[in-house]
Amino acid sequence: ERLLAEPAARRPWLVHVETWNEWHEGTEVCESREYGRQYIELTRKYSEMFHAGIQHEPEHLPPLPDQIQGSPGKEQGVRNYSAPDGDGLVKVTEIQGDLAWTTIPNRHSPNLRYLYFDAADGFLGLGDKPVRLTISYLDQGPTHFTFEYDSADPELSGLRQRFRPGHTQRLEGSGEWREISFEIPHALFAGRANGADFRLACADAELIVRSVALQRVADSR
Repeated sequence: ERLLAEPAARRPWLVHVETWNEWHEGTEVCESREYGRQYIELTRKYSEMFHAGIQHEPEHLPPLPDQIQGSPGKEQGVRNYSAPDGDGLVKVTEIQGDLAWTTIPNRHSPNLRYLYFDAADGFLGLGDKPVRLTISYLDQGPTHFTFEYDSADPELSGLRQRFRPGHTQRLEGSGEWREISFEIPHALFAGRANGADFRLACADAELIVRSVALQRVADSR
């Protein structure tokens, strides 16, 4: 239903339906005692609509919010992604009465530190859409931090597309909480940025972030 909600011209040409007989998970789409032929019939219904190019509003899924956000201990559609053996190691600290994510050194890139984030599945549908990102950060530490994200930019490929360079934010060292907001073109958010959707990077110092928020914006295409 999420796929059929997209305009036909923007859909992929192939859809892969998996977990045919995953009875132990209760996710089977074959005929079963649990669901009978329900998911066979649904697969037929939706595949016929897909081939006919029909655009269809979801009947059984809740509407997606226009904005999602996340902060330590309060992840509402945006979560920090930190693999124990990855390069995005963080700790949660209390700064000026607020909880924040703080980067810590990693063994893969001693001079670089990263904060990875993952947006809720389905937030962008099939992706390749503009979104607005808002970051609340502590104005101290490195001289600047950079933003990179998993994109569908047709002008790029490979790692440059998966880690598309975005905004660079200069830090002035005021020691105050500040907020920056900017638009991201061609956002895909398919988890190709080392398992996440986007990251913040800084060098030789800790980066402290209190919250991040994503908002869908009108696509002029």
